[in-house]
This record gives sequence, structure tokens and C-alpha cells, in this order.
Amino acid sequence: MSGQTDIGHITNSDNLSKEEEEIVDSILSEINEGDQQQHMAQQHMAQQQMAQQQMAQQQMAQQQMAQQQMAQQQMAQQQMAQQQMAQKKPYLMPNGQHMPEQMMNKMGMSMPVKMDESPTEKLIRECKEPLSVLMLVVLLSMPQIDEVLVKSMPLFDNEGSLSLVGLLVKGVIGAIIFYILKIYS
Repeated sequence: MSGQTDIGHITNSDNLSKEEEEIVDSILSEINEGDQQQHMAQQHMAQQQMAQQQMAQQQMAQQQMAQQQMAQQQMAQQQMAQQQMAQKKPYLMPNGQHMPEQMMNKMGMSMPVKMDESPTEKLIRECKEPLSVLMLVVLLSMPQIDEVLVKSMPLFDNEGSLSLVGLLVKGVIGAIIFYILKIYS
């Protein structure tokens, strides 16, 4: 044990000079500072990780809330659409006024069915157009109409009967009458 120092000699402060004591103290303080810095760095990293986890949780919660709100809005829109279909309200124009029946007919839209309509009224409403066509066909196929057309326009005469041009003109007249009846009925 020749290279070893006895512990009793180390603790004896009389043997150390002031300079040596300062060196030992500075080394010990550096060791302590290094441990403290490492501990503080670990604490700082732990705090950052916790903050990141909290932010991730908050973002997830916000996303879930946004998804729930979107789902609720979609459900509300669907319910409103269903209610409007159930009530069968008249169509509205962009200015908020009800669209007139004539305009709806021109656009190929049918009037909404009234809830208090009786079966007879419904039958009459649905049969208006077919009955109008029936009346026009019967009226325009009468021989008296053909005679009037042949006498008034020689172009329509085909050896005493109505020519192809006359039939076309009669068809156009029928279409115009039907259109007028459809608008004003």
C-alpha cells in the first residue's frame, strides 16, 4: 500500500494549503453545478414533453369538437330540408317572394300539393292538362275546321282536303292554344 494515502491524512486540513483547499472547493462546486445543470435540463425536457402532450390533447379535443359541430350542422340542414319537403312550401325567389305558379310552370316545376286538398280536387288538378289536350285534338280534327282552313288559304288545299302544310299549321295552332291554356289555368 505504498501509493495510497491514508484517509486520516486527507481530512486533516492542516496539511492542505489554502490554494489546495480552493482548488478542491472549486472542483466540488463544479461537480455540484454539473449535477444541477443536468437535473435542470432533465426537468426542462420533462416540462416540454408535458406541454407538447397537453397541446396535442387540446388539438385532438378541438378537432373532435369541430367534427361534432359539423355533424350537428349537417343533421340540422337535413332536418330543415325534410321539414320543408313535409310542408311542401311554395318555391321562393332570391328576393324572398313566393314564385308565381306561371313562372314555375315555365320552368317545368309543379306546384306543391296542398295538404288540405281532397281527392276530387287532386284528380281535377292532375287531369287539367290531359283534358285540355283531348279537347284541342277533338276540336282541331273536326271537318268544319279543315273546310275553313282550305277556303281561307289555297296553300292548304290538296284536292279538296287539307294538305301537309295545313296539318302542320293546325298542329302549331293547337300547340299555341295549349300553351296559353297551360299558362292561364
